[in-house]
Amino acid sequence: MACNGKVEVVMVMETKRNPSIWKHFDLCLMIDNYEMARCKGCGKFMKATNNSTLKKYFDRHCPVTKAKKMKRVKDPGPVLQMFSVFDVSRLFS
Repeated sequence: MACNGKVEVVMVMETKRNPSIWKHFDLCLMIDNYEMARCKGCGKFMKATNNSTLKKYFDRHCPVTKAKKMKRVKDPGPVLQMFSVFDVSRLFS
């Protein structure tokens, strides 16, 4: 990190680490020669040492991922609407 508290990226590096996780993150070389992962969704920087931590962050905590999941839940779509036309009381009589 720089003296003023801002994060300064020297370059974004390629990685051969787990592609299913790293497709959501950039591996960044910082100004202090430290590697960090940057979430492609929200831009948050995290330690690049543990793949499971990165996966949990992206799946459960990233605000961009959460917003996308909430949008999918709010729209029931045609399949769920199709089931609402059945009279449920007749199923249990």
